[in-house]
Amino acid sequence: MATHMDSFVLLDGNGVHLRSDAAIRALEHLGGGWRTVRLLRLLPRVVRDTVYDLVAQRRHRWFGSMEYCRLPEPGERARFLP
Repeated sequence: MATHMDSFVLLDGNGVHLRSDAAIRALEHLGGGWRTVRLLRLLPRVVRDTVYDLVAQRRHRWFGSMEYCRLPEPGERARFLP
């Protein structure tokens, strides 16, 4: 089992998605105005993944971090793997 995770992985009905593809798909699944992020797919993947990596490296500095992850509410639990 891996002890270090260095990427975002999303599994949906269309398969497994990594890095910027996973982030775009996750935002699309939110619906509404978030669906406009699909336009980012017009950029080459190498550009999207480079930006993804830059944000990932700096996210704690920019957005802060929490000591513990929030547990999902009972109504949200069905959206998570057991």
